Amino acid sequence: MLYPPIEPDHVEWLRRGRHQIYVERSGSPKGLPVLFLHGGPGSGSSPDHRRFFHPKRYRIVLFDQRGCGRSEPLGETEENTTWHLVEDIEAIRRRLGISSWLLFGGSWGATLALCYAHSFPERLLGLILRAPFLARERDWSWFIGEGPSRLFPELHDRLSPLLRDRNAAHRALQRGRGGEAIARALWIWETALIRRRLPKEIPFPERERLLARAQIFYHYAAHRFFVEEEQVLRACGKIGHLPVVLIHGREDLICPVESSYELSRRLPRSRLEIIEGAGHTAFEPAMVRALVRATDRFAHLL
Repeated sequence: MLYPPIEPDHVEWLRRGRHQIYVERSGSPKGLPVLFLHGGPGSGSSPDHRRFFHPKRYRIVLFDQRGCGRSEPLGETEENTTWHLVEDIEAIRRRLGISSWLLFGGSWGATLALCYAHSFPERLLGLILRAPFLARERDWSWFIGEGPSRLFPELHDRLSPLLRDRNAAHRALQRGRGGEAIARALWIWETALIRRRLPKEIPFPERERLLARAQIFYHYAAHRFFVEEEQVLRACGKIGHLPVVLIHGREDLICPVESSYELSRRLPRSRLEIIEGAGHTAFEPAMVRALVRATDRFAHLL
């Protein structure tokens, strides 16, 4: 069960070049510092993300990555790379006067957590990673077609002409020609994979946010997420001494469970928990229970 909703006690926008980064704090000022890293690339944080953490045991920090959520300018891709985001995380840590902290990230958020770990391992107390995306070519190929296309062949045939060529999609979204069709196709495809069924009705975000999300997503995809092949995995060499919890749904169609298994083999102090019957979202009941157990355990261990 998620913890009851809480409101942030402090909100600010951190100026970073052309970007204004939304940052919020909640929970106990004396609690264990934790940073929640949202997915995407291109999504944003939400009030429910605070609810994975006991509000009296955690100092909870959320932020919206460049171009995402409440950060401004919305959808901005200039000065927006994985390593800009890593530097933003470190700037937030310094701004808040936190010496070291726990990172909690799912999917793309887990990718970003591992990239931060590669650059600043000395600032970490541990990691909670849900359904990590390892940003290799095989991981992209699985998501965009090789894997789930066999389960949703009719949907894939309809959408893949818009989605498969990441460079063409990126150019179209940047130029505003056909971008809305690509953004809607991406939303439909992800929704089907998350729900693990063909959705009959799909609520779409408002047009501006739908386009911004797709712009950020394909900006990262076209640049291969700004990492070298296997670079995300190489972070393991720097954090083998840290406690890491890996939580993954067995039926995840976006990030196969293989990625968490591979990380677990490289991290001596890791614990892998595979949730049978669960998919990609953090908010399925069994996944919520596992994630909250992990945060409760860290609150007692550290």
